[in-house]
Parts: sequence; structure tokens; C-alpha cells
Amino acid sequence: MLRFLRAAQALALGLIALGGAQPLPAQSQSEPQTAAGILAQVREATGGEAWDHVAELHAEGTMLLGGKSGTFQYTQVLLTGANVDRAQVPALDLKESHATEPAEDWEQDNFGYVELKPGGKNPGEIDDLYISSNGWWRPNFGGASVSLLPQATPNGSTDDVLQFQVPGGNGFTLSINRHTHYIERIANSGSTTYLSDYRRVEGGLVLPFRKQIGTTASTPVLLTTKLTLLPQVDEADLQPPFSTDYTMSSSGQVTVPAEDGLIFKMKVNGQGPFPTVFDTGGVNIVSTTFAKRLGLKVEEAPVQFGAIGGAITVHTAHVGSVTIGDLVVRDQTFYVLDIPSDSGDPVMIVGWELMRRFAVRVDFEHNQLTFFDGPPFHYTGGGATVPLIMHKDGNGAEIRAEVDGIPGVFTLDTGNQIGLFLNSSFVQEHHLVAALGARYRGYNGRGFGGPSPEAWFARLHTLRISDLEIANPVVRLQTQPDGPYANAGNIGQSILHRFTLTFDCMRGVMYLEKNANWSKPEVFNRAGLILDPADGVDNVMTVLAGSPGEASGLKAGDSITAINGQAPSDDPNDPLFSQPIGTVLHLAVRRDGALHVYDVTLKDVL
Repeated sequence: MLRFLRAAQALALGLIALGGAQPLPAQSQSEPQTAAGILAQVREATGGEAWDHVAELHAEGTMLLGGKSGTFQYTQVLLTGANVDRAQVPALDLKESHATEPAEDWEQDNFGYVELKPGGKNPGEIDDLYISSNGWWRPNFGGASVSLLPQATPNGSTDDVLQFQVPGGNGFTLSINRHTHYIERIANSGSTTYLSDYRRVEGGLVLPFRKQIGTTASTPVLLTTKLTLLPQVDEADLQPPFSTDYTMSSSGQVTVPAEDGLIFKMKVNGQGPFPTVFDTGGVNIVSTTFAKRLGLKVEEAPVQFGAIGGAITVHTAHVGSVTIGDLVVRDQTFYVLDIPSDSGDPVMIVGWELMRRFAVRVDFEHNQLTFFDGPPFHYTGGGATVPLIMHKDGNGAEIRAEVDGIPGVFTLDTGNQIGLFLNSSFVQEHHLVAALGARYRGYNGRGFGGPSPEAWFARLHTLRISDLEIANPVVRLQTQPDGPYANAGNIGQSILHRFTLTFDCMRGVMYLEKNANWSKPEVFNRAGLILDPADGVDNVMTVLAGSPGEASGLKAGDSITAINGQAPSDDPNDPLFSQPIGTVLHLAVRRDGALHVYDVTLKDVL
């Protein structure tokens, strides 16, 4: 909605001539009408030479939207066309800002996060900048082609209609009242803005105080209550409202050791440091027992929280500060969850809140995590550039990729230890269970909401991300019914660990640099076991038919307490089960309270 409003604001308020613009020759009523003459009449009727002394305009007032009332603010720079709009409608939970500038645009969403984008690059923005800088009053109409269309007679009045085609733009029309010489309508392919209630303001300027975008009840109406005209540009009015709730070293980057590139140490309110997981698919999370240990005040009001395994009810807690090396982030909200098998050990996750403030590099190969100050960050590596899809109404980043040539949108999820999975609607639409010859089906992991329904296990021929092609990755084909906004699937650690990842969510881009894992083939558990690590043991959830695990006598429900005399890892893809074909593993197994030993000879299963 805000982009719609932004275009309307620029069209509605972009009626102020450039300082020093050449006056267009006026024409008498008896002369044949020309585009230049009509525009000269507009200029004279709305202030004439007084416009030459205005560099910046600031408007504010009331916005009516969907039967609700809010406020808007709009800033426009006349020399460049740069403009900023801000809108708030509390009853609709709307609080957004947007800036269009020749060099770099920015947006601020409901959560206060800023996203930066190249400026003036798409046709709508090209028209926006032209209108906001009043390009029609430049010599040769500022490079635009302008045509005089047949007159219109709406509501009994007569309008001159001018059509503009700015190079690279979509094009738009101005409808100008033949009697008053005021612009009354601005139309493009997507909408029409109606301007009315023209009033004379300071210095003799005449501007519209009412703008209506479209004619339906759900379209915005802007009622200006205050206009401020500045003779010089105040650059502060155009600056993005970056977060100011953190401090870091003057170098603008902080690098910390991170086990597997993701588990690092973080202090909470000066306590710790404690192990914390960086999860690109998650938000700030702390377990219930650890929140108590930290002395956090947990809010009583419940909050619905979407999670794998089903939505759950959680609570929130305020954290005064988190510290990562030399980086300190203040005033954070954490979701407090009753996490399964929560023994009181530190259980903390961070992700989205940090990603919107900082560029983050995940180095799996060298076990490091680096946070870069977001606003000045500039990537200098040689990795592949992958555009991110950002959503204003949720957390997480997505990318476009292809599985066996089928395009889709996928969530990037460093917290997904399982690897790559495809959502059921995508699987069904493309008949992937049959197409991939999936033969095995079993346990599919669990999330904060509990176990997920079973999945099929198969291999793709290729996964393609940008120009990078990964051969024969293991994939899980989901059977759980999808929610209404499901995408194609989720790309987790089995794929992501092949790269050094740099996430620059502020600019909507990710960079992928191949690391030493790039060309290593993905090995599926060569015992044919689907495991769920918990409380220091590997719980056997599924034993695949015909697998070495089945041949050795293992059953679902067994708990592996040791592998070759060593305690199991907490990795569901334990690398011990990926050792070369023919390797024999000696498994200590607890079944029905009794301990047993099984020898399993590894072989390829999938």
C-alpha cells in the first residue's frame, strides 16, 4: 500500500518548479493550445516566479484508509526529485516509510527495519523522480515526450490532457482544468489520483490540500493540514532511520569463533557468555528454564508463535543487552519457549533481528561468524550474488532456485540441521514422489511445535542457485499439509555448508563463495537410520527397509548410547554414519531397559 501512497504523494505534491527553471511562455485563450503553453499556465496560476525560491517541501496531515484514520508526512526535494513519505494508521497496524532517490531508495517496515535499494531503476520510480522534480518545466520537458490529447469534460468542466513518456518510465497523464489551470488528475496504468481543495499558502503559492487515490472506499485519501517550504534542502530529512540500538568497534565488524560456523558465545545482560545458535530462519529465542536462570521477567500475555510441528503459545521477555565480542545490541525482545528436553542448559537462538541490523558472514570452513555494521557495509568478495526476497510481515529471507529444472521460492535456514526439504504442495503439484522414485518414508524431525509428519527420502538430480549447480543432493519430500503461504521448500545446512555465506538483508542480497565442502558428495546415513538426538543419545526413529541397520537387528525406538565407545553427537546427520562403505560401527543400544551391542556394516542406501 505504501508504494501506492508514495506515487500518489509525488504526483499530488510535485507541482513546484525547480529553482531557476526557465519560465515557459504563456499563451492567450485565443491561441491554439500547446503542451508548453498549458504547463506555463499551470505555473503562473500556482505561484509563478515564487516557485524559484523553493528547494524543499514538507507536508503533513491526515490519511484516511479503509475507514480508519492515520497520519502522513511527505518531503520532496525539487532539484533531484528525491522524496520521502511516512504513513501511520494504528488501527491497521500500519507504520511504514519509503524514500525514492536517484542513487539509493530505502524503505522502513512496520518493525522499524530499513531496506536499501538502488534508486531510480524501475519505470515507476523514473516517473516518480521526474514528477517530483517537475521535469516538465525543464528545457525540452526534461527529455520527456509530451503529447496533447483530446480535451475531457468531467463533471461539466473542461480539462486539457497531457500525456508524458519519460525515457525508461511507464508514462502518465495530467488533466488540467481549462478554467483554473490547476492539475486535477494524474493517471498512470495502475491508478488515478484526484487533486482538489487548492489553497494559497505562504508567498502566494497555490497547492492542493486534498488528494484521493482511486475512487473505492479502500483507497487512501490524504488531507494536508500543514505545508512547510524551505529555500534550502535539509539533508537530514532524507536520511534512512537506521537502528541506533547498538555499538561496535570502529572497524565496523566483529568476528567471533563459531562451532560449525553457527554456534557462538553471547552475553545476556552482562552474564555469560553462553552458547547461542545463529539461525537465519529464526528470531530471538530463549528457553523457559534458561530465562529463569538469567532472571528475565517473562511477560504474562501469551503470543502465538509459528513453528515446525505446529503453532504454539509462547511469552516474551525484555533483554537489556546482548554482547557478541565487541558488539553490544540493546533493548531486545526474546520469545520464551518451553523447548523439548530443556534441562536448563543454555538454549538461545538469534537470527532475524540481527540480520536486519548487520550484514552477517557465516564461515563454515573456518568456524567463524562475522557481523558487519549494516549501513556502510560493502561486499568486496568474488562470490555469486543471489537476490533475497524479504517479507515485511514476517521474518526470514527467501531466494529463487530450481530443483531438477523446476523453479520455486525457498527459505534459507541455517537452523535446519536436516538439510533440504520440499513442501507438500510443491511436491504434489510436480508429482515428485513418483518423478524421483522415492522408496523410503520415515521420521522427519521435530520443531518447537513437536514432531513433523513423515517425509519421503530421495535424491534430486540438481539444485540450482543462481549459476551454481549442486549435483544429487538428498531431499525430503514433505507430506504435512502446507499453510496458506507455503513456498517451495527450505534450504538448510546440507546445502549451505558448501559455501561461505554473506547475508546483506539491508540491501536484499546474499553472496555465496564456494568453500572446501563445495564438491563433496552428500552422503545419506549409510546405516539406513533416521535419528533424533536428545539427552546425549541417538534415538532411532526409522530403520529403512533393506538397510544395514535393519540387517543388524536395529528397530525404531532403540536408543544408541555409544558409537565405537564414544558418545553420539547431537547432529541428526552424524558424520560417523557417513564413513566409507564397508566401515563397521559398534553400536551400544538401549532397548526396553537392557543394553545390547550391534555391529553395522555401512553401505550406500540412497
